[in-house]
Amino acid sequence: MPDRVSSQDLNIMNAGGIPPRSPSALQKTSSLRSNRSPMNREDGRGARGGGRTVPSGPLTESLLSKDRLQQARRAFEANDPSFSANVHADFAAKIASGQFDFSHPERTLDEGEYVRPAVFGGLDGISTTFALLAGGVGVQLNITHLAALCLAQVFAGAFSMAFGEYVSSKAERQIAMRELNREKWEVENYPEGEIAEMIQIYMQQGLSVEDAQSVAFTLSKYPKFWVEHMLLHEIGILPPSDSDDCWKSSSAMFCSFVACGLVPILTYILVFLIGGGDIVVQYGFYVAIVASLGTLFLLGFAKNKIAESDPMMGGFSMVFQGCVAGAISYIIGVQIGGGTG
Repeated sequence: MPDRVSSQDLNIMNAGGIPPRSPSALQKTSSLRSNRSPMNREDGRGARGGGRTVPSGPLTESLLSKDRLQQARRAFEANDPSFSANVHADFAAKIASGQFDFSHPERTLDEGEYVRPAVFGGLDGISTTFALLAGGVGVQLNITHLAALCLAQVFAGAFSMAFGEYVSSKAERQIAMRELNREKWEVENYPEGEIAEMIQIYMQQGLSVEDAQSVAFTLSKYPKFWVEHMLLHEIGILPPSDSDDCWKSSSAMFCSFVACGLVPILTYILVFLIGGGDIVVQYGFYVAIVASLGTLFLLGFAKNKIAESDPMMGGFSMVFQGCVAGAISYIIGVQIGGGTG
């Protein structure tokens, strides 16, 4: 490690008209090269600064705990600034009084974490199975053939969707890990250059030179947070998730695909078991339509409810999608089969 900041470091800090801090400040930053242990710490305690241990994760998690997040959302929906202030003030008071235990973080229950794979899996499962059932009814397949085709579609489709979700999620995580490790390496070997880059980024976001320098030099004291911060703002990639998240999201998609995909065909089979062949020909498809569209409505309703959008609009949009897909499949089946008779 050099004893003083090189002229190259000063030139980098001057790039784009950024006045450098004093050499002594830059020398403090250079000491990050030798202090690499915080970069690799996984105990959740973060780096040491300001005479106390500063957490690298628990504070953020607790700020976004489920109860606090729901209260903040209610304040926003009600347009109530005083309620919002109280939500944040209570937590700030705990920190100021030392009542908050940083060693026991509140895990965030993010209900939206697996909504995307579950919703896409459910919608794809019920839509494709319902369309296949409609086409089969249109072409006048018997109950055995319909059941075989639909059940095969459900489980084969669920596997394909889940495997695709796993592969894509894993690829995203591998890219994020690669870039995270690169940022770690750059911070360990040349922290001054990374600070200069972030100062430029802050200034592009509207910060003054002094504020940009202050933010960059302060955050760079905490290597783990600093690296993840650069990953997001310099490259536009979120920090990589846990390794088992890939399995969780793919499992959510598989289960949702199967559960929703079975609704049309199981309803059709149930009518057959209750009333026999004549009843299923007359009423089975109509009962399956009601069950399928009802499930689609619930999926769309839940999706928009979690996304804090209009749930009724979400439900009806999914019903519209199911009606169009089923109608197309049924019409094609009728044309090929020569009518329902």
